[in-house]
Amino acid sequence: MRSSLIVRSIWAFCLLVATANHAFILLRHGLFWDYGGVGWASAVYWSGLTVVDPIVAALLFVRPRAGVAGTIALITTNVAHNLAVTARYAPEGEFLNRAAHPIILSQIGFMLFVGATARIAWRGTRSGARRRPASRSTWPRGMDNGTGRIVEAVGEVGRAPYASFASAFIAGSDASR
Repeated sequence: MRSSLIVRSIWAFCLLVATANHAFILLRHGLFWDYGGVGWASAVYWSGLTVVDPIVAALLFVRPRAGVAGTIALITTNVAHNLAVTARYAPEGEFLNRAAHPIILSQIGFMLFVGATARIAWRGTRSGARRRPASRSTWPRGMDNGTGRIVEAVGEVGRAPYASFASAFIAGSDASR
């Protein structure tokens, strides 16, 4: 799905821009900077985004469904965290002014874009674990069980497409001759 790839590419680009921003901050201030006095959990979270953002960006192409889910979780927690920190540290009556900072607004905009395009991004992905088996007409229909008889392997067990050939072989071998 071309539209899914385009959306995931835009998401990855935005995540890589965020990675560059986090890396710049770490290069400028060091790994153990407290981000102006915020709590250690916030400092660890923001510094950790330097690693998490590019991993999620790569997942958008390597494991697309994990990447889509990761992007949704990442931007949602990022916006929630940043607004919570802003509310905590903004002086009385200054929350809206601080929340209107271009960086926070760009994160909110990206979150809204991710929310608006998540279905497109998800629909164009395939999970390797959920690929559909070959159709019944092309699936091997039987095998020689050593007695010269062909044993059919049919039916569904759980999510498996058909009963195993080994089970059919054993059942055919135990049959009276």
